[in-house]
Amino acid sequence: NFSVASLIASILYLGTHLSFAVLKNIYISLIIHLISTELFMLFIAYMTHGMHWYLYLILPFIFILWIYVMLVTYLIKRKKGEFLKRLSVGLLFSGLTVIAVEACIDLFRFNFINYNWSFYAALPITIISTLTFILSYNKRIVDEMRQRMFF
Repeated sequence: NFSVASLIASILYLGTHLSFAVLKNIYISLIIHLISTELFMLFIAYMTHGMHWYLYLILPFIFILWIYVMLVTYLIKRKKGEFLKRLSVGLLFSGLTVIAVEACIDLFRFNFINYNWSFYAALPITIISTLTFILSYNKRIVDEMRQRMFF
């Protein structure tokens, strides 16, 4: 029965969120959550006979976003390095993620990549990332920011 199977799948999916509370290693919890999200969406695709959208849109889309989440989590958890440098790398990853998401959507819709909107979104992010990286080397500005922002 569809409703019983969806209820069981939902409970199992929500149960994977307990790994964040139980496991000390955040990266293992994120991988468990990634796999559970992909499997839950696979279940929905199978039950609705929509394997095409799952394989060519949802699977790569979720994978791209979780790579981004893993990289940003690593940058946040990492204590080595200056905050502004880590922020600039995180912003650069944001711009690359936007471009990868558009590529994923275009491949699903048109079977080829036609970059349109992602460069308009990624360009200001990349400029801010570059400026943040350059500012991180100016010790006077960094010290001023620390005093004003209570770093």
